[in-house]
Amino acid sequence: MRLVYKKRKPVLQLAGFELGLDCFAGEKSVVTHAHSDHSSFASRPSEILASQTTRELIVARGGRAPAPAIDSLSLDSVHAELFEAGHVLGSKQLYAEADGASFVYTGDFNPVESLTTPSAGVRECDTLFMECTYGRQEYSFPDRFAIYEDLSGWVKQNQSEGAITVFGAYTLGKTQELVACLNEYAGIAPVVTPAAKRFSDVYERNNIKQDCIDNSSVEAASELKGAFTAIVPSNKATVQLAAVLQEHYCRPVRIAQATGWANNSSLAGAHRAFALSDHADFNGLMDYALSTNAKTVYCTHGFSAEFAQSLRSKGINAVDCAALREGQRTLIMD
Repeated sequence: MRLVYKKRKPVLQLAGFELGLDCFAGEKSVVTHAHSDHSSFASRPSEILASQTTRELIVARGGRAPAPAIDSLSLDSVHAELFEAGHVLGSKQLYAEADGASFVYTGDFNPVESLTTPSAGVRECDTLFMECTYGRQEYSFPDRFAIYEDLSGWVKQNQSEGAITVFGAYTLGKTQELVACLNEYAGIAPVVTPAAKRFSDVYERNNIKQDCIDNSSVEAASELKGAFTAIVPSNKATVQLAAVLQEHYCRPVRIAQATGWANNSSLAGAHRAFALSDHADFNGLMDYALSTNAKTVYCTHGFSAEFAQSLRSKGINAVDCAALREGQRTLIMD
């Protein structure tokens, strides 16, 4: 079993075949979840290891239909299966074993339960390949359900003052969590984009309440006459949008971002920023890595160098994948 980089993409080489890790590598690939940066290639392989829900969400996004999805495979001495990642609906991690060696690829994961996803599972393994988006100690998120209370209280206060509230959030995942929060904690059905509504419909079919209003619908025309709450893509929730809405609706407008980067200075234009993330914070990353009892940990994305150093300070053999040479073939040895 070997992990290699091909064209800067990770590929797991197993007996007789290769498995692309959120990338195209021939006949078989893993698609951990439906965000486009992890799944845009999903129509190219003849078969993908992915949840059926991930496949539904890819279809809801539009474009070419993805390949048929399976949740496990066994070929000769190789066995691979998926388990919960907690990132967005349908997200999975990969566990693989071959010839007595075991391997886990996390993809994006979140060890904290939310209103829309269970917490990520943990599997012991020899080698762990993990994402480290928030791999610095400064990234420590508040209790998630306390954030729900704070967020919904702020929205209700805005509403009582006749103000429009606009959240910036990822269209898949964060938007649906905000919808669930506003439904349960504030009794509010927010206005969302048609793209977000299509994803929310998939969540509804999977028994996750999503009471929201498509902004192109007849229902929205009535809702927009009052102090409504809307969720738009993160890059659209700007002071410029607030000015346009205030002029059009003759109401004050308050902008918020829901992101793990809530303390980032680039969010200075927002009235509020809530540290709501679908990734693990630093402590979550560390607890997860230690719980796997992995002998070697490969760190990728985000603050991978810093997190690898933090693991090494605890005596773990940790490698920053960003420092690896193109085509290096010795990450995991047979």
